[in-house]
Amino acid sequence: MSSGSDPGVGAPSPNVFHGVWERFDEPSFRRLKWTLTNTEAVIMMALLTSLIAVAQSQSWEFIRYVIAHYNKSPRLPGDPTPDPLLDTSQGEAISDAVYYTFPKLWKRIRRAVSKGPTPPRLAEDEERSLKSPLFGIFAILNVAVFVIMGIAIPIWLTDGLLGTPIVKSKVTDECLNAKWLDAQSRYIGRQTKTDETFKLCADRLNAGCDSQYYFSTPQIQKTRPKTCPFSGNICHKNSTPFEITQYNISAYHIGVNSRSHVTMNHRLTCTPVSVENFIWFGSTPDGPRNFLSVQKRPQKIGEEQFLNQGLFMYLTTTNGPNSVSHESSGLYMALKNENPKLVVLPHRGPVNDLPREYSYSQDKFDESLRRDDGQPFLVILKAGAQMYASESDDPFFSAHNTRPNGRLGTSAYADYEATALGCVEQFQFCVPQMQLPKYCSPWGAREQSIWDPLQYLGKDSLNGDWNHWMEVLEAWDDQSGVSANEMLSTFLLLPRSVAVFDYVTSRISIFGIVPLIGLYGLNPIQVQRPIDTREQWVLEVETWFMKSLLGGIFRVQDASFWTFQDFDSKFSEKYVRDWSLCGRVLLRDGDHTNINWIGFWVTTAALTLICLVGNRIEQVFTTLKDGLPVPKWLVQLKVQMKLDFRTLLVSISRQTELWNNPPFVWGVRMRPWYGSWNSNTRANPMELDELEVDNTLPETTLGNPIENQEEII
Repeated sequence: MSSGSDPGVGAPSPNVFHGVWERFDEPSFRRLKWTLTNTEAVIMMALLTSLIAVAQSQSWEFIRYVIAHYNKSPRLPGDPTPDPLLDTSQGEAISDAVYYTFPKLWKRIRRAVSKGPTPPRLAEDEERSLKSPLFGIFAILNVAVFVIMGIAIPIWLTDGLLGTPIVKSKVTDECLNAKWLDAQSRYIGRQTKTDETFKLCADRLNAGCDSQYYFSTPQIQKTRPKTCPFSGNICHKNSTPFEITQYNISAYHIGVNSRSHVTMNHRLTCTPVSVENFIWFGSTPDGPRNFLSVQKRPQKIGEEQFLNQGLFMYLTTTNGPNSVSHESSGLYMALKNENPKLVVLPHRGPVNDLPREYSYSQDKFDESLRRDDGQPFLVILKAGAQMYASESDDPFFSAHNTRPNGRLGTSAYADYEATALGCVEQFQFCVPQMQLPKYCSPWGAREQSIWDPLQYLGKDSLNGDWNHWMEVLEAWDDQSGVSANEMLSTFLLLPRSVAVFDYVTSRISIFGIVPLIGLYGLNPIQVQRPIDTREQWVLEVETWFMKSLLGGIFRVQDASFWTFQDFDSKFSEKYVRDWSLCGRVLLRDGDHTNINWIGFWVTTAALTLICLVGNRIEQVFTTLKDGLPVPKWLVQLKVQMKLDFRTLLVSISRQTELWNNPPFVWGVRMRPWYGSWNSNTRANPMELDELEVDNTLPETTLGNPIENQEEII
């Protein structure tokens, strides 16, 4: 099994559908796929190649018959034996072509074969002069064409001969009967596959470690906006925001076989922010305590107000140097050998012993961080004792506290206990059926903006009555209905699968790792980390974005084994089977091969027709000749052209006395090579003796008018 089909550690082998299925992203002539195991596909291609070989020989039968019919060999009248030209093999025809085209080469071949001086001229060489060169030309073309077909047709018909094919998952009862909570517990154990995949390339983007999982190239656009994405004066003054957007994420892009034309856009905008705007100085039962919080400031600060929220984290220092303290908080934490930490606010799960419950509502956010068209959050870095190879002006990895470090030379430590990136994540859904100048919904947080296009699609079918929406969905089979069903079954849950917020928080809260480049799987205290000293944070944000995209693809792949969501029990079994991802997930699997179903049978039919025509060419030719009468005017034109040409030859011969000059005419032999005269070959007297003048022919055959023209033809 190829690595491209493995959904992660502990997952079963992929349930690949065997047989004919329809891949909706392909053109109509390539849409039907026939999925077979590699062994079965090799057998089918071997049979097809054998048919090509048979068709090649029968094609020569057809070509040879046509040429022989119009270039008959000289024979005595009434000879009942078959025309010897019809027994010409392709090898003989090709050797004749070499004889005609390269006479010197032919003599060398004969000399090499005989291992001596050039043998005398053979009778078979004399016979070649009577054959049309068309036999050799078309024999070479016939062999060349079918050799090319024998190579090109298997490549054109198969997906998998030159790369890992894309196959479809198979519907299983285990997948259909699975529950969402059970699937989540199994999925958690494989969430780190994204990190392990990028780790193979040292977290370097565009290195190719993740390329095998994309069915099409992601449409990524990176820009640097000039304005701060947040209100207030919280953005770092010496930094420019970074914005990365992936456009046109269709069902096929994430690995779902769907007829829907719905697409989703995903955008992440981040910028370094001033932590001082979010520091609170409060008190706890244990004494004074400093906090870093994204919560709206209340009139009175108390411990209980924080513990019910997942919107804050504790600080050991005042995060100086700042307006409150000149102490280097970063150096202080480094001397305490604190481990590096990455915290997201609002956070998910137990981070720093905080409670699991939290309320995520922007109404409780600080006014400077709110966004109506997206999901804002802070990513806080506590560098601790992390060493850097050199000083860094990067606002997120600011480090100017240099210290000698033995054999490593001089190392730099962070300037602050905590630095932060302010990010806003947005999603947008586009439905071509909306028939608007701009058929995409406004940007929003997660699946927030999916309801506008859904309501637009259902306004005619539902007529504003959503009480019977399940019945409408089951009977809704046009493109609008397909899009609406796909949005509810796939795109409704897709944002949380590809969200950067979910990726970073899950790594921290579930696995306790620091999802930064170069830190995964290492002891950060003992390793000196090289970074981009100016904008390392941009590389980190871009890496998070690409890892979250790959994580979403892995999540969809898992839906071929366990459910992606629980369907309402009121839906029919057929609807659940049709719209569940169990049987619609696309996978790469090197153990299987796809054959173009339509192309396979069209090719087979065409080759079979060639075999039948070649095997029955005489009957076919006779049927066509008898069934298609030649017009009388064409017969008369042909007779008249022959008479005119024959009259012209006789007239010229009489005027120049060429026919009565034996040294010039009878001393040479005319050969039928492109109508030219071969004056270098003397005539064979034995052959000339066979040519006798038939005195019984009327004189009119030499130029006088012939009354009965049809008899001559």
